Amino acid sequence: MIALKVARVPKVFISYAWENQAHQDRVLALADWLEQSGVEVIFDQYEPNPSMGWANWMACAIEKSDFVLSVCTQAYRQRVMEDQPAGIGLGVQWEGSLISNALSSGGEGRKKFLVVQFDAEELHAIPTALAGRARFVISEFDLNGAQCQRLYRLITDQPEVVRPTRGELILLPSRARTVVPRSGLHRVQGLGKMNLRAPEPRERKSGERSLPKTPGGRGTAAHRMAIALMRKARASYFDDDDEPAIRYATRATSLDGQVAGGHLLLGRLLLEVGRYELAAHHLTIHVATWPQDLRSAVLLARAHAFLGDQASAKQRALHILSQSPTDVGVIREYAQLLVEVGDTTEAELLLRKSLSFDEDNVFRNYLAVDCWEQRRSEEARKLLEDGDKTSYGSTMWMNLAIARAEAKRFGLAIEALTQAIKGRSTNLFIQYALAELYAMMGDVDACVAKLRWLSTRRFHRLPRINDELAFDSIRTSEPFVAFMKELHANGLA
Repeated sequence: MIALKVARVPKVFISYAWENQAHQDRVLALADWLEQSGVEVIFDQYEPNPSMGWANWMACAIEKSDFVLSVCTQAYRQRVMEDQPAGIGLGVQWEGSLISNALSSGGEGRKKFLVVQFDAEELHAIPTALAGRARFVISEFDLNGAQCQRLYRLITDQPEVVRPTRGELILLPSRARTVVPRSGLHRVQGLGKMNLRAPEPRERKSGERSLPKTPGGRGTAAHRMAIALMRKARASYFDDDDEPAIRYATRATSLDGQVAGGHLLLGRLLLEVGRYELAAHHLTIHVATWPQDLRSAVLLARAHAFLGDQASAKQRALHILSQSPTDVGVIREYAQLLVEVGDTTEAELLLRKSLSFDEDNVFRNYLAVDCWEQRRSEEARKLLEDGDKTSYGSTMWMNLAIARAEAKRFGLAIEALTQAIKGRSTNLFIQYALAELYAMMGDVDACVAKLRWLSTRRFHRLPRINDELAFDSIRTSEPFVAFMKELHANGLA
């Protein structure tokens, strides 16, 4: 067989589960065959004790490799999906979370992830994150086998079919029309862009009643555009990006003052950025329209408290709470008002008393964050550990991961972060939490790489890096210091 001369030898990382000796030997045979066929293989059985530690070794292997081969079996899927007891297969769980994270980042990098199986019947054993990736079922390690050759061609960039040189376009004759189509331009002539889909006007019959003409409302172009803008506003709000959220919500309410949730969201956003008079204006409109929305009434009381009317605002909010003492939204807003007027102890007592019916873990998360801000990290971790984890969302899992990492429980932190990634892998906060986890594990390069990726998306939380305890252990390292200088130079810190 003729040897192929290449400028650069391809690198392949093999990810698999340690199940039994027979399976380990078969994966070893795959690695040996690739290595003997000219491919550089990054494989744990070749490096049983990496100096950088297993977590760093796995992250570097996935980042530096040209291809990642996931040998998918039922055990591999269970460990990646965490469908078995905690503490088992942490290496595969960590690799799985790194792979999921890389796949969610998008771009050309997703092409490097491939699925290898030894049994054609195990299609169900592929983890969700790898569904749809190129799959190779290999029974014998021999280039005469179709699947083996297909995998080798892909890794070594030797396509079986080569695209020919593209020629010039060929001009074809047109056919004469036998029927001339009617023009529809007269139907839209003189109309603005918003009305292009409006029906052609018809003459009203004698005695026929007409509906009153209104500039906005359901079904109008302005209403549809306002709804689209509100979707963008909410998306920015959930990403904690206030400026675009305010811009979208302002445009939506100006187009249609009755768009659902417009004045409420705008009032909340303006309150958070300190524009209290304008916030009170929009919240007053919302509460007048929806008097049964008690939570928004307390939100309005918060705005009035900021405007100097603290005593009466607190009294009004307390009266609303007495009307609905188990309403989670009302309790949350009232507790926030207490904090804002300086009654932090009373706010904490209220939230702790309300934990029994806090099904969505809102109060538990508030208390944990409050403990963190007061440097009571162990108390924050205990609050998060004691909750009903079957109801935890991505935010709770993310906070639990950071709390566990602060306690040096990195294996359990990886488990929690994997759960967070399952829910919202593309969320920038989760990617930021991953950077914090890397920092607490001492992996400076992985941490800086993740922060640099976030800076390309201008993640608004980056200026807070200076105050985050998670980065203290690497703060004086050369790569971290260089990255912070980059942030300052780009106006992001």
